[in-house]
Amino acid sequence: MFKPVLAVAFAAVLSVSLAFPASADHYEVDPSHSSVGFSVMHFGVAETRGRFDDFAGTFELSDEAFAIEVAVQAVSLNTNSEARDTHLKNADFFDVENHPAITFKSTSAQETKGGWDVDGELTLLGVTRPIEVVVRKVGEGETAYGYRAGLTCEFIINRSDFGMTWGVDNETVGDEVTLTIALEGVKAE
Repeated sequence: MFKPVLAVAFAAVLSVSLAFPASADHYEVDPSHSSVGFSVMHFGVAETRGRFDDFAGTFELSDEAFAIEVAVQAVSLNTNSEARDTHLKNADFFDVENHPAITFKSTSAQETKGGWDVDGELTLLGVTRPIEVVVRKVGEGETAYGYRAGLTCEFIINRSDFGMTWGVDNETVGDEVTLTIALEGVKAE
C-alpha cells in the first residue's frame, strides 16, 4: 500500500500547488481500478512490459481547468520476473532506496476534443523534466460507489534524460520507454 509519509507529503504539496475555481471537482484516484504500466525494448527484438502496483493521485476537473498529480512507489514495480525486478530496483535503474517516488504534476492544460494537452513535470531518479502528454477523458458518471471519472494517456520518455543509462549504449535495454496510464477517480463530496 502507499506509504503514509509519502501520502501526507503528497497531500500537502497538492493542497498548496493547485489553485482552481471553487467549482472544480476534485477526484481521488482509485488504485484498484487504475493502472500504471510501461514497456521498453529488450535487445531491440521484443518489448518487455511491467507495471507499478503502488500509486496514488488526484485530478481536478472543471469547465475552466484540468490538473493532475500522481505519485508512484518505484519499489512496487513488477515485470513478473523476480530476478529482473531485483535488478530494476537497484542503482542501475530505479535506485529505489535513494529515489522511492516517481511523480508527475501538471503545470498547465489546454482542453481539446475529448481531453487535454497537458504540460507537466516528471520526476524520476531525483531529476525533474518538463513533458507534454495528451490525456483523454474516457467517461464519467454516477455509480453504485460514487461519482467517478476515467482518464487515460500514453506517452514516451527517454530514460537517459533522467540519468537511467544502463544498457542504452549496447541496446540491451532501449532508451525509449512507453508509459501507459489509466486512472479512475472518485469525486470528493
